[in-house]
Amino acid sequence: MSTIKSSTEHLTLNADGSGKDIKFQANGVEKASISSTGAFTSTSIDATKLSGTVPNFTSTGIDDNATSTAITITSDGRGLSQFTAKAWVNFNGTGTVAIRDSHNVSSVTDYGTGDYGANFSNNMANSNYNAVSSGKFYSWDSSYLIDSTTTSYLQIASVRSSNNTYEDTPIITAIVFGD
Repeated sequence: MSTIKSSTEHLTLNADGSGKDIKFQANGVEKASISSTGAFTSTSIDATKLSGTVPNFTSTGIDDNATSTAITITSDGRGLSQFTAKAWVNFNGTGTVAIRDSHNVSSVTDYGTGDYGANFSNNMANSNYNAVSSGKFYSWDSSYLIDSTTTSYLQIASVRSSNNTYEDTPIITAIVFGD
């Protein structure tokens, strides 16, 4: 085994002649080299020691050179992906219906007592999405049902299960996942 040290000055390795590389080997296997043009290559690099720009590097993830859409940020600053809610709404279902807060819901339509439509700002790709509704119980047997789904709106009903009558409810919420 050979050891080269320099404790008082820089260590210089010199490969005289054109096209000569400096090679680093362990047990006869090349682990890294520096070409005569200054290019460094390695079979394993300790990434914790790297800094700056790595030349000839191509990312397969999100970076400043990305050519495909990995995530979309809407005008309201919320990200959209398969793993986030496509729409949600919290609204007052009594008197004049009014949205308290929402994402991708432009308005709520009052179809009559206990019957509402949440209108999407951006349509769904199809009507086969998953929607769940809930609310503040107005009576002990209140239920919140999804009446129908379309690409442009979600119809929600607030129903008393004991007598199957529709009733207005002060707080109604819904959330949508899907395309």
